[in-house]
Amino acid sequence: MIQIGTILVTLALSMALAAYILRPFQAETDDIETAIEERVAELRQEDPDEAQAQFCTQCGRRLGPDDRFCAQCGHPVGEAK
Repeated sequence: MIQIGTILVTLALSMALAAYILRPFQAETDDIETAIEERVAELRQEDPDEAQAQFCTQCGRRLGPDDRFCAQCGHPVGEAK
């Protein structure tokens, strides 16, 4: 009969081995996230009007400069929920 200590040691060694094997993939994930953040920053710099853009307070749709009502939900522009 296998003792509980043997099972726990085997489980701990298996987890340590899995963490060691998967470690390179974590670094790759961090690189991808950094690349995404850099690309988002670039895109924000390309569209300076994005900072000035208005959005519907009801549904979040982007509004045009001459819109008086939201085209998606019909909410009047400039009014609170």
